[in-house]
Parts: sequence; structure tokens; C-alpha cells
Amino acid sequence: MIISPWVKLGVVSRLISDFGNALRHGVEIWIGYGIPDSSKHDDKSDPVAIKKLRQLKGCIDLIEFRKSPREQGTHEKILIQDEDLCVIGSYNWLSYEARDNTRREMSILIKGKAHVEGFQSQIMRQLREDGHLNDGENIAVGS
Repeated sequence: MIISPWVKLGVVSRLISDFGNALRHGVEIWIGYGIPDSSKHDDKSDPVAIKKLRQLKGCIDLIEFRKSPREQGTHEKILIQDEDLCVIGSYNWLSYEARDNTRREMSILIKGKAHVEGFQSQIMRQLREDGHLNDGENIAVGS
């Protein structure tokens, strides 16, 4: 599970092969993205990057936040792998090409099933409230 405000082609191009390999091995990938339009965030996700992700064969779910009137988008930066780990911080997973060290990014790694499940449950609850998931629907995370 990856949540990132933006999805950019430069980053997705470097990850697309890894995503494809993971999908061929039965890994389920879930990506949530989308930030509200504002003067601070006039930068949008790249439609070509989104198209490349949608073309992958396998179990990949892309949810764009801001699809309902109630939603305001996301500025969250979250990465969850199975029930093993959760990373929460300032790093834009799918849009920032960290080729230099000029930005100060910080994240916290959380391990342990009880903690990771708690974060995953909170995200799932929000997705249901925002109408992205039905009550019976569940997203399995990675493998």
C-alpha cells in the first residue's frame, strides 16, 4: 500500500519493472493518490504515469482521492508492506526523485503486526467513509 499526493512519470518509470515483477508473483499493490488544487499545490499527478500503472497486469488498485465532494485529497506519505512494516513521513513515494540530498525528508519506520494493522485499519476505515470501498471489500497488502 502506497499513499502519496502525486504520481510522477520520472519515479514510476523507475519502479514499473519492480511493480510488474511483484504482480507476476501474486503481490497485490494498492496506490492512493491525489491532492486538492491550490496555489500551494498547483503541481498535478502525471496522466502518463497513471496510465502506465493502470496498464500493469495483475492485482493493482489505483484510487484517486478527490473523487467525491466530501474529499479534500491527501497530503499523506505512507508505505505499508503486509503486516510487517509501515513507513510514515514526509517523503513523496511516487513523485520525488531523490537524486540529491537537498531536501530534508524524514520518516518513521513502524514494525510489528499490532501497530501496522492499526494504521492499515485506520486507512481502510477512511476509505469506506469516503466511499472508495464497500463494507465487504478488503484490500490485501503486499506479500
